[in-house]
Amino acid sequence: MNALYSTCTVSHLFRAKPLSDSIRAQHPELPFYICIVDPVAELQRAALAELFAPHTLLYTTDLPAEYYNEIDPTYRPFEFTCAFRPVFAWFLMADKGHERVIYLDSDTCLYGRLDKSFADLDRHNIILTPHNDKLLDYEWVYYDQGVLRSGIFNSGFVAMKDTGETRKFLQWWMKRLQKLCQIDPQKGLFVDQIWLNLVPLYFEGVLQEKDPGYNVAYFNIFHRSVSFREGRYWVNETHPLIFFHYTGLQHHDPASFSLHFLGQTLEQWPELKPLFEPYRLQTIAAQEAVHRIMGTGAEEPKPTLLQKMGGLFRKKA
Repeated sequence: MNALYSTCTVSHLFRAKPLSDSIRAQHPELPFYICIVDPVAELQRAALAELFAPHTLLYTTDLPAEYYNEIDPTYRPFEFTCAFRPVFAWFLMADKGHERVIYLDSDTCLYGRLDKSFADLDRHNIILTPHNDKLLDYEWVYYDQGVLRSGIFNSGFVAMKDTGETRKFLQWWMKRLQKLCQIDPQKGLFVDQIWLNLVPLYFEGVLQEKDPGYNVAYFNIFHRSVSFREGRYWVNETHPLIFFHYTGLQHHDPASFSLHFLGQTLEQWPELKPLFEPYRLQTIAAQEAVHRIMGTGAEEPKPTLLQKMGGLFRKKA
């Protein structure tokens, strides 16, 4: 049985609502698990379950303690969320019996079906998406430097089939994230993502998904043009858009593209406005709905990722 899942803190839970709605539209047959890594009171859990129905909310308290009791309790919320990604994958396979599991970041949104990935898992154990798969001129070397610091692959999408090799991978990933899931470029660390660099080297049956319709985001938009025709979005005119990754979107700003993409707004990318505006409004509505349940204490914390990484992902003027 196939399944989708995402992990988030309560402060980012509202971001999972547009994703949940898009999964219900594209994959009504699939279970989707929203995995929350901090405490929520029982009364609030019931209201959140109703908001996200028919999808399932999972909490760390739903897991056997031995799955996570070695995770560093001093992690920041973002680091904590990343550390739990392989833990919940293990739980969905080992305890829930799902044979194929796909992780999606909570700030992604489906515009097409993931049938290709589930079919590819018939022949592969793990599927990863690189941040970029095109050669860049030397003037873009700062981009390559950013990838070397943050990771070749983007951990906003990881597809896995329950095999011995995949379980070996998950055990390896979980062990490293127990204490080494920080943002610390001086130590060569970037949460869960940097470790994915080693996966094609250490494990068998790893597919690098280079379909341009997958994981479109600020980090590859300069090679991927998005257009709308025949009732759907296309990438580079030939590939259906499967999912867009709205990482860094400041949803209360109509001009925002990504806080990680310095100096760039939707004014420079007007073709993306029809894609961004409905998503932005969905996100605002979702935040209001979650706040009605959780209270304004669920406000999104100020982002620090850009400051940590030094804004390495820029577009040349």
